[in-house]
Amino acid sequence: MVNFKNNSFMSWFRGPRGQRSLLVLFGIGVIVYMIPQEDLIKGSAIATGGTGLRIEQHQIALFGVKSLPAKLECKRNASNVNCMKGTTSELSSQLHSREVICDNIKSTNQSLVHARCSSEGLDLAYHLVKSGWATADISMTDEYLTEEIEARKLQKGFWATYNTKNLE
Repeated sequence: MVNFKNNSFMSWFRGPRGQRSLLVLFGIGVIVYMIPQEDLIKGSAIATGGTGLRIEQHQIALFGVKSLPAKLECKRNASNVNCMKGTTSELSSQLHSREVICDNIKSTNQSLVHARCSSEGLDLAYHLVKSGWATADISMTDEYLTEEIEARKLQKGFWATYNTKNLE
């Protein structure tokens, strides 16, 4: 059994020098904890499916938008395609040979980041919703709702395939 009362190591922390050291260590720990991990993620990106993309080891979901259901069929250039593949194709066309900059909004776990991403100044989520290949995720933000309504009215992308009155 260890007797902490006579332990010289523990008694050192009771003195003013030890208390200052503990305070400094605690302060450093708080600062390290508060430093955000990689606020900006930059690099060449590839579309990984729907509204997802990958930059190096980072798997990113575009913030504020939802991908279309995987089993849904859409018309694209006079042919039927899987809607999620249509979204992926549209996103891929904006990523080709361009640097993508993503601002980390939140990380749900170690491998998935929800981020606002742009390519040459174009907000990728905005582009997907405005072109009708993604829907606004109002559980996160209503920022893209106006673009979704406009895409529905103009029957762009996904909305060209389906009657919007049945989907509201």
